[in-house]
Amino acid sequence: MSPSDARDPAETRLPRLDLLLLPMLSLLTIAVLIGGAKTVARKLYPHSNDDFSCVAGDDKREALPHGNPGADCWLENRDSPVMEYRLNACGHRTLGICGVKTPGTYRIVVVGSSFGAGESVPVEKDFAELLPGDIAERTGRRIDLYNQSMFAEYPAVLSKHLNEVLAQKPDLILWNLTLYDLPGPPTNDIHPSRATMGLSPVQKGLHYLKMVFAPDSAFATLQDRIHQMLEKRSRGRLMVLLQHFLYLSDSRYLAASLSPSTHSYLLMATPSALEQTTFPQFQSQVASVLGQARDAHVPVAVVLLPDRVLADLLSSGDKEPGWDVYRLDGRIREVVTANGGIYLDVLPRFSEIPDAGSYYFPIDRHPNERGHRLIAEFVADALTDGRIPALAKASSAPLAADSGVRTTMHKEGTQQ
Repeated sequence: MSPSDARDPAETRLPRLDLLLLPMLSLLTIAVLIGGAKTVARKLYPHSNDDFSCVAGDDKREALPHGNPGADCWLENRDSPVMEYRLNACGHRTLGICGVKTPGTYRIVVVGSSFGAGESVPVEKDFAELLPGDIAERTGRRIDLYNQSMFAEYPAVLSKHLNEVLAQKPDLILWNLTLYDLPGPPTNDIHPSRATMGLSPVQKGLHYLKMVFAPDSAFATLQDRIHQMLEKRSRGRLMVLLQHFLYLSDSRYLAASLSPSTHSYLLMATPSALEQTTFPQFQSQVASVLGQARDAHVPVAVVLLPDRVLADLLSSGDKEPGWDVYRLDGRIREVVTANGGIYLDVLPRFSEIPDAGSYYFPIDRHPNERGHRLIAEFVADALTDGRIPALAKASSAPLAADSGVRTTMHKEGTQQ
């Protein structure tokens, strides 16, 4: 028998104190790592107040969102920087002057939702504010641009107050659309908890009680509670930090974002039953907007701007099985042109960008400053390619001597 075999088994056992200390040290190490990660996340993503008081109305698509005149707010959206939103006397985030058209200029009024409003970027870096200089370089014309885009200004909303846009005396309305401006899946199918927003505790209790006795109620209630928990957790700083680094990979981002239960259902290669139900709503809204503009003798140019999902698909050659970006592009073109609008097709330009996802915030679907610069160039090229005679690109277009009018307007607009 070797000496090791002769050793008392009791001597090889860990002391009882060690059996207690080792798990505690492990838990302490995990706590320190998580605490350190949370500290880093707080430094990188210091969440601001979610109460965005600059905008009245809400995100229900049928409401009328509008900016509060003269408001000055700060907001952060997930992994994008905290940004100031200063609105002018008419409640718009723009460097242009409300209701005033400078004589001798070609006035473009930009409408749309958060992309056009420059969410998460400084106002002067918004693609709409970059357009006047880009168009002037191509045409030599004096461009007067007023950006009336507003958060949650979806087609259904725009069709109800186009008179406010026409009041800005446009020579052209530039309507920027995104995937999220089109009708989405039924809200309650994705976020059942929103059905209780704004209700008192008693009303919420009655709501859930009604769900309990409804068909398939147990599963629906459980799904609702799970969603609320996940939604709350997903907005935590640590979760944002983890998502940020995971979503730096375009493939991971697409894997997490492409789902028939989100707005991505519109990108499916084969039209779904849901799309056949919802798309006619969009057609009706477009017809209403373009019809009102036509009656006022104002041309409308419509452009579909890609969010990060579309940009990644285009950059990868649109080769994801079961998905087809250009099918939606073609459907929107048909709707716009059938109603007398001008369709600006910029999606093929994004297919030329090998890393299009880097022009967007990793989690937030909105473009960053580089993305807005890219969009401005693509839209300016489309606007000046000859389909709009007044903006036809000159063969050698020197800037007009007084093309600096836009700079002067910027200074005046910031004082409103």
